[in-house]
Amino acid sequence: MRTIIHGKNNKAMIADIYGAISAVVFVTAATIVGEFVPVFKNWLKTMFTHHWIGKGVLAVVVFWVVIYVSYKMIGRDSDEDLAKNFHLLSVIAAICAFLLLGFFIYEGLHV
Repeated sequence: MRTIIHGKNNKAMIADIYGAISAVVFVTAATIVGEFVPVFKNWLKTMFTHHWIGKGVLAVVVFWVVIYVSYKMIGRDSDEDLAKNFHLLSVIAAICAFLLLGFFIYEGLHV
């Protein structure tokens, strides 16, 4: 069963999806990089009192910047594009979740 939301806000919803994808990828990358590059993790701690707070704040910034830029750049806003982008978000979120799971299992085994 396929549900599509019809309306004139598809362009905004697609931009939101791009923002969410960017934030998910950013948090995944920042988490892995932070474990291999202590300077990055320490910078997050220094700037935001804790590295997870820093990643969260920066993820929100990435989310909103990408939404703004995407909304300005998206030319069409069909229902089909919306459905494809929801699917893309789901796939990327699942891939990033498995990457983090695998990374933390690897880290746990190599202590």
